[in-house]
Amino acid sequence: MGIDAIVRSLNRDEVPTFGRSRGWQVSYIRHILRGRSVIGEFQAHANDADGKRVAVGEPLVGYFPKIIPEDLYWRAQAAIDKRTIEGSGRKGKTYSSLFSRVANCGCGSGMHYSDRGSKGSAWLACDAADRKVGGCAAPA
Repeated sequence: MGIDAIVRSLNRDEVPTFGRSRGWQVSYIRHILRGRSVIGEFQAHANDADGKRVAVGEPLVGYFPKIIPEDLYWRAQAAIDKRTIEGSGRKGKTYSSLFSRVANCGCGSGMHYSDRGSKGSAWLACDAADRKVGGCAAPA
């Protein structure tokens, strides 16, 4: 299951988030899946002179209890890497629509560019409808 599918599933099943967020976000699920805390490691960070977050020292192994086996973690990382290279979706840093991340839906959520490529047309889709959160009736 990919990150987008995980987000839609969590939001459809109304699984509570870890804060005040109005539903699960792709970026947060990616953060959880990429984080090594699930295998018990803690990595301290600090801001460098440019204000960028950088690791400080070596990771502390065994800091957290392991919640998944390490081999499963590395298989998941390989699957995420493979989807990043071979999967569908945008691969570059450019957008095909000037209105992506600028336009808002009537429900208040942001809009993003959707393109089915050879399978159909392109349009701006409501982020809340796409993530199955907030009850937005706009097409995803």
